[in-house]
Amino acid sequence: MARNTPSDPFYQINGGRLGILDAATPILLMVLFYFALKERRKVQLHARYMLATALPLVEPIIERLLGHLAPPFTAFDPAQFAWTMRAAELGGLVAAACLYATAPRYGRPFFIVGMAMVAQAVLVETLGESSVWNMVFVGLGKLPSLPVLAVATIVGGLTVWAGWTAGLAARRH
Repeated sequence: MARNTPSDPFYQINGGRLGILDAATPILLMVLFYFALKERRKVQLHARYMLATALPLVEPIIERLLGHLAPPFTAFDPAQFAWTMRAAELGGLVAAACLYATAPRYGRPFFIVGMAMVAQAVLVETLGESSVWNMVFVGLGKLPSLPVLAVATIVGGLTVWAGWTAGLAARRH
């Protein structure tokens, strides 16, 4: 997406905004996966952390459904897409709140996701609109893919290792 932002009219308007989500979501997934591994012996928490990893997908699903099925959002206008994103963010937040409400005692994973969704929404509306972020975002698109994938693989591996060893330490206590 960052590579297409300079030439695509849709991404010229929304690329930076969507780029915030693309940058923040993997961090959220790493946090959730870390805690899922750490809490693997606590079935209720482990299961909810794993389920929570699917919640960041709720927003793009809602965006696409609204864009195809809901008349106020079906007219493909890159400027209108911001409102589709806001409606989808609200839908994702409602999903996280409903899951939290099912069992607040074990709801920490859904609380984390809900707060991350709020933070993402604020960042999309503030940083996502800034020219500085857009320059950084387009610059990220110019990076070669292989080193980026290598760094992501290393960070992912370190997350797995840290979560697994934290779960071992929790067992000893």
